[in-house]
Amino acid sequence: MSRPFLSFSSLVLVLCTAGGAFAASPSDMARGLEALEAGDCQTALRILTPLAEAGNRSAQTSLGLMYELGQGVKADPQQAIEWYKRAAGQKVEAGAKLSVKLQGGANLMTGNVALDELQRLAAEGNPDAQNDLGWLALKGLQVKKDYHVARGWFEKSAAQSNPSALTNLAFIYQHGVGVEQDYNKAIKYYAQAADLGSCIAQNNLGFLYARGLGVPVDENKARDLFTAASRDGNLDAISNLGWLYQDPKNQARDYTKAIALFSRAAANGLPAARYNLGYMYQMGRGVPQDFNKAAKLYQIALAEGDPGAQSDLGFMYESGRGAPKDYDRALKYYKNRAKERAALDMQLDVYETVSP
Repeated sequence: MSRPFLSFSSLVLVLCTAGGAFAASPSDMARGLEALEAGDCQTALRILTPLAEAGNRSAQTSLGLMYELGQGVKADPQQAIEWYKRAAGQKVEAGAKLSVKLQGGANLMTGNVALDELQRLAAEGNPDAQNDLGWLALKGLQVKKDYHVARGWFEKSAAQSNPSALTNLAFIYQHGVGVEQDYNKAIKYYAQAADLGSCIAQNNLGFLYARGLGVPVDENKARDLFTAASRDGNLDAISNLGWLYQDPKNQARDYTKAIALFSRAAANGLPAARYNLGYMYQMGRGVPQDFNKAAKLYQIALAEGDPGAQSDLGFMYESGRGAPKDYDRALKYYKNRAKERAALDMQLDVYETVSP
């Protein structure tokens, strides 16, 4: 059986535009989520329902979770499924559009800037364009994959105090992507980006302090960083705050807060948070122990892309808790999880063996 885990944010693509970075306008969504987190489910339902009906995917996912768990409404699996389907339909459509952007040959766009324009802006010193070219080189999208070139663009952008480039530099040093792994450099760059307000850097630095990677474990620093990142709506940080509050060894343990934070991040589509919420039901922390709800949450987390749920589903089918005893199915989940881990290890090995 696994334990709840921390969420780590990956590389940052700014989506450069000729006029600068795009900022989303505020909405009622935050008020709805705050009401849900505070336990005021009726207010949350009143705010989120019209948003969901108007096509807001986060609101649709939130309503799905409310109907699934019976939060402020009578539990209704069919209603939950309908809202999840509507949210998933939008996600697929958005993903298809992004795929067209990223694989559209010479007409590739990041934001509204074509590749040739992006290269021109980067050459002129635009830090967002430099960061984006580094990201493309790192991923091998429309340009040759080259970790050395990627790092060069990130460094040029970071020299201009671009928080996204600083975060990306920290990421490649943390994981040894085309360079020797160096936690000291990773922490240095994350700290600079965090001071500049990057919620991703704040979350990732908090992750290092929570895990004691390159620094002594410091849950107070981790909590401060996760809190700062969560104010900007970073879902990983919201879930990670929940992780700190659920830790039985934490003097500030608060299962009720953990459940609220996991629910908030899960309602916005973070698979890791949904997995962690399932764990709380499985263990009976802050909620009555319910293996059936745990199994449902694990299934959804797996469907949303969290492979870690396979170990727990394997346990449930093996033990007959939350699922009928089925050793063949349990073995299938265990094997799939083992394959996922092997694939991840292989990917990290590739990163570590590439010469800078």
